[in-house]
Amino acid sequence: MPSSLPVPSELQWSHATNSLDKVKSALSNNQITAIEADIMIGYYSDDGGSCRRYGPIMSHPPYEESDLSAALFLQLVMDGGAEDLSTGTDSNDAGTCALTANASDTRPTRSTDSTCRPIRHIKLDFKQIEAVGPVMDILKSTHRPRYGQTIFLNADVLPGPGVREHSSVTVQAKQFIEACFRYIDSMPDEYATNFAFSLGYKADYRSGEPYNKQDVTLMSEIVSQYNIES
Repeated sequence: MPSSLPVPSELQWSHATNSLDKVKSALSNNQITAIEADIMIGYYSDDGGSCRRYGPIMSHPPYEESDLSAALFLQLVMDGGAEDLSTGTDSNDAGTCALTANASDTRPTRSTDSTCRPIRHIKLDFKQIEAVGPVMDILKSTHRPRYGQTIFLNADVLPGPGVREHSSVTVQAKQFIEACFRYIDSMPDEYATNFAFSLGYKADYRSGEPYNKQDVTLMSEIVSQYNIES
């Protein structure tokens, strides 16, 4: 876990950055210091539509198609990806229609060079547990965090206001946290310390219900159990 986190009040966010156009817009705006996007399993066409693949995509349910795979999103946001912004192609694609997004053997080195593109913090909002393993594998093998870059691992792991009585979460806390830790613990310390958990509640704010003491207690127990206090 990070020794220090970015100051929330100093972050300028791009939210729901789930398409190639939105990523381009965020990366071309130097005021943006943090990018949030949703991740699930679905169909994507990074190459403009000629080859339809199935794997981790940047999208929010119920939409199961995107023009942005998780691999391309991470390539552009984490590594700069300036050379790929105009084409929207994933340099990790080998030109074949694979079932999943495969990571190449390229391992970017960390850099503190001030001439590099701005470093953006990233919040990955996992909507399905099935997407966690493939995305963490990409982070481990190919697109590792840059120096000073925080990767927030987010999921709604508890039911909250408006859904407590009639809905269950799709990403369970135990599965999510332990799946993430399996990858983080296998990384060198210099990379592992760039990750932070951002756990949330599944909620329907239209209900007008407030959070209650039990909500706080349950989340506190999860945080304490896995020792992920900030």
